[in-house]
Amino acid sequence: EWEKMRSYLKNMEEGAGIRTGEEVTGNQVVDALLEQKRKAAEEKNILWECDVQVPKSRCISEFDLCVLFGNILDNALEACERLPYSEATDRKRGFIKIQAKVVKHCFLLEVQNSAEEPYVHGAADRNVNDVVNRYNGVVNINFQNAVFTISILIPINAAVHDSKQAV
Repeated sequence: EWEKMRSYLKNMEEGAGIRTGEEVTGNQVVDALLEQKRKAAEEKNILWECDVQVPKSRCISEFDLCVLFGNILDNALEACERLPYSEATDRKRGFIKIQAKVVKHCFLLEVQNSAEEPYVHGAADRNVNDVVNRYNGVVNINFQNAVFTISILIPINAAVHDSKQAV
C-alpha cells in the first residue's frame, strides 16, 4: 500500500506547515513529523530540544525513519504527560531531547525524556525493533535518575558515503 503511505506522509508534511525546500534535518518528511511532535510538546508544556541530521543517502527509507521517530516520540510525549504539572508554578512538564546524526558509518538516533518510570508501549516497541532489526542495528534502553534514554545505532553502507572506499 505504497500509495496510501505516500498520501499519509504528504498530509503530515502539509499539516505541519513545512514548505517545499525548507529542510532542517535533511529530509522533508522527517521535518514534518518532528514539527508535528514539537507542536504537541509545546501544547502540553513539555520542553523540546531537537538536533537531527538525517543521512542524505536513501540507506533508511522515509517510512522506516517515520516509524522510528514517530513511535519513540509518541512514547516520550506520553511519559512526559504522566508527570505532575502545576499551573500555579507554570513549571514545564518534563523534557524531550532528540539527537540524530551519522557517526562512523552509522546512523545514531538518541531520544531522552523525563519519566517517573520506564515507559515503552508494546506496539511501539515492536515497531521500533522491527525497523532496527531490518537494518541490522541495535537498540539500547536506559532509565536512570528519572530520565529514559533510547539509543539506536544502524550501520550505513560505507560505500554510500565514501566513494573512495567503494573503488
